[in-house]
Amino acid sequence: MTNRTTWRWGLSLILAAALGAIVGGIGLAWAQAAPALKIGVVDVDKVAQNSKEGKAKLAALENESKAKQTELEKEKAELDRLKKDFDDKAAVWSEDTKKQKANDLDLKSRSLQRKYLDYQDQIRKRAQEVLEPLEKSLSEAIGKLGTEQKYTVIMDLRGQLIYYDKKIEITEEVTRSFDVKP
Repeated sequence: MTNRTTWRWGLSLILAAALGAIVGGIGLAWAQAAPALKIGVVDVDKVAQNSKEGKAKLAALENESKAKQTELEKEKAELDRLKKDFDDKAAVWSEDTKKQKANDLDLKSRSLQRKYLDYQDQIRKRAQEVLEPLEKSLSEAIGKLGTEQKYTVIMDLRGQLIYYDKKIEITEEVTRSFDVKP
C-alpha cells in the first residue's frame, strides 16, 4: 500500500467511526425519548366463556335454547316414525292413499324444516341480544385495564383492535396529508 492509499483508508475508517457514533447517538437519544410500547393480546371468546358474567349469560342462553330444541327433536322423531310407517305399509295401500300419505309427509317435513330455520334465527338473534352487552362491558373493562396498566394497544386474538392509547392515533395527520396530495 502506498502512503496515499493508507491515508485514504485511515480517513475512511475515522469518518465511518464518527458517522456510526453520530447515528448511534441519534438512535439512542430517540429510543430514550420514545415512550415504551406495551402491547397486549386477549382471547375475548375465552374471557367470555370463563368469566362469571359470561358463564351466566351463556348458561341462560343455552337453557333457553334447550326447550325449543327438545320440541323440535320430538317433532323429528314423529316424522321419522311416520316415514317408517309409510315405508312399511306403502305396498298395501292404494295409489290414492300413497299419494295422500306422501303429500302429508312432505308437508310435515317442510314444516319441520321451516321451524328449524326459524329456531336457528331466533337463537342467533337472542345470542346477539345477550352477548352484545357482554361484549360492551368486556370492551370497557379492557379499556380500563389498558389505561390503568399503560398499554399502548390491546388486540383480540382475531386481530381486532379493542383498545389503543389515543396518543398513537394519527387519523388527523393522515387526513391532512391525504387532503393535500398532488
